Amino acid sequence: MDTLTALTDLYTVWGNIDKWLLITCFILGFNLLRIIARHLHKAGLYSFHFLEKYRDYMNRREHNQKNIEMIDELKSEIRKCNDKMNVISTMMVELKTIIEQNDKKNSAEHMEMERQRNNARRENLKQELYAAYYKYRDRAEREGKRELSSVEYEGFWSMFHEYESPPLNGNGQVHSVIEVYMRGFAENPSRES
Repeated sequence: MDTLTALTDLYTVWGNIDKWLLITCFILGFNLLRIIARHLHKAGLYSFHFLEKYRDYMNRREHNQKNIEMIDELKSEIRKCNDKMNVISTMMVELKTIIEQNDKKNSAEHMEMERQRNNARRENLKQELYAAYYKYRDRAEREGKRELSSVEYEGFWSMFHEYESPPLNGNGQVHSVIEVYMRGFAENPSRES
């Protein structure tokens, strides 16, 4: 029993120490709060002012967090735009290559068509020059004189110059036979065609 009584007394003392400790901590805490409030008051910081500052800080922090999120979203969008620009740039290079290939192909086709057109025009002029040569030669043999009217003279030589100049570059028998013979003709302005 003595042990039980001793334990009960010990529990009562410890139980009271808890209460005394709690009361002491409460008094010390209250005094500490008064000291902090006095220092805050001396520093010009009131508890309301401090709470306002704290709220402002939290609002700015929240606002800054939103700004950071917006910046992260913008960075993501910029990366997407850069990716799209890279794709577009690649497509433009491919299109440029295709256009250049088509231009070369079209240029080659155009040059071939131009060559064919020049050949046809050269042959046509050659036939016209031969026809004029035979016509004027036969007439000169009948009349006994080599002369052409101004219109015939200008017409023949303009046809001849077109035949021999670029891009037709005609040559051959037209130069060696027709030109040599036609140089012997004189222009007679009073002659009618």
